[in-house]
Amino acid sequence: MFLQVAKWAQDMGTLAVSDTEVIARYAAIWDRFVTAEEELKEIVEPMIEVFDPKNGSYKFSRPCGALALSNSCHEQLRQLETVLGLTPADRTRLGMGAIEKVVDPVDMLLKKAAEMKGR
Repeated sequence: MFLQVAKWAQDMGTLAVSDTEVIARYAAIWDRFVTAEEELKEIVEPMIEVFDPKNGSYKFSRPCGALALSNSCHEQLRQLETVLGLTPADRTRLGMGAIEKVVDPVDMLLKKAAEMKGR
């Protein structure tokens, strides 16, 4: 994931030497997130309910460890995605909006003429 995010940042022209630690954190948290999600596939009930035997009702419910970890990682990843400009909205905020490619009609005609001549 480190290499993939570094490549994305490089392709966007936003990669700097100082990004190494941020990208390393992103990759580490991504690994934890994937591990937690794999664990969740095996868990039938991701919420733990605490029962009060005195009155016969549930006191509270809380997420199991894997779900809590997944949720935590999800939030951390989102924060780092914002910093790194990894979503369309974040790229716009960083001034990396989509650039419309304008095709000159004269260039198109010359290109077609060159293609026709090459046949």
